[in-house]
Amino acid sequence: MCLAVGTCCRGFKENSTSDVIFSSASTKEAGQSLVQYFWEAFPAGSGPIDRTTYMFTYVDPQPGSPQLEELLEDYWDLMPKYQDVSLDDLEILRIIYGIFPTYRDRPLPAAYDRILQFRDASGIQSPVSFGGFGSLTRHLGRLTTGIYEAFEGNFLDSKSLSILNPYMPNLSSSWLFQRAMSAKKQSNVPPDFMNELFVNSFIYLQKLGDPVLRPFLRDVIQFGPLVKTLGLIMITRPQILPSIFKQVGIPVILDWSGHFIMLGCYTFLSTFLDPAIRPLIRSFPVKMRYEYKRRLAAWQYVAGLDYKLSSSKTHETAKRSNPSKETLSTNSLP
Repeated sequence: MCLAVGTCCRGFKENSTSDVIFSSASTKEAGQSLVQYFWEAFPAGSGPIDRTTYMFTYVDPQPGSPQLEELLEDYWDLMPKYQDVSLDDLEILRIIYGIFPTYRDRPLPAAYDRILQFRDASGIQSPVSFGGFGSLTRHLGRLTTGIYEAFEGNFLDSKSLSILNPYMPNLSSSWLFQRAMSAKKQSNVPPDFMNELFVNSFIYLQKLGDPVLRPFLRDVIQFGPLVKTLGLIMITRPQILPSIFKQVGIPVILDWSGHFIMLGCYTFLSTFLDPAIRPLIRSFPVKMRYEYKRRLAAWQYVAGLDYKLSSSKTHETAKRSNPSKETLSTNSLP
């Protein structure tokens, strides 16, 4: 699970940059656990000197896990150094905290007729990024169309609703990254292992260019870029592999390999089989048409092919699979 604490404060004179994920220290103890703290910071929309900062960590839920109160105490100690400010100069507008469950097997299928889990309750959020509305935005086109057609065709049994959130190997693959970012006392890896892994990963992502780096920053897992990044790390930094095996565990890596292979299969299906099936769907019976449309949408989303990197380096475009073929454009991350 992900534990997050933070604030929105007023009084930041330097407030023109943002951090997607930042780490400035090695692992430390919190409660009875070992944790690796990460940070996120960005200007708030409430004012020019207002800024939101998060401190978060990934832990296994078990007795002795750190409490949010303990994380907040560390936050007050560490945030001023991270942002180069004094707490005395800040006005605290709000305090933010939360616990985000990260399911290994996801999304969660519908268990009952006429009841559909939604947003975080469905497990469709990435194990790495936070939950909430932001984690839902990539699913909006796929889900709104699917829910509309489920109501229209009265396909409200649990089996029909479950295919709105089918097995997604991209989310299960992301769980390995979360596991690698979770500190463990018994792993016997160097305290700076996670920072070293992070630094090297982003160096290689940057070397591979925007087509690889920017989807990753948007938490879009694509098979080709993932193969390139992992391959480059294994070839150029083989000495880090033993620490990865110690940190994550061989059984977990073997389990992840199955999801990784399925990610490749979904990419193949969406790239080559989807164009052959899609023109035929209109001739299918209503129930069959509903099921196949959900399947094609899942292939595209899982493969990350709903994400399109524009030719401009300052904007990214994500096409949503809905009947209106709308295009959603957002400013790129700095």
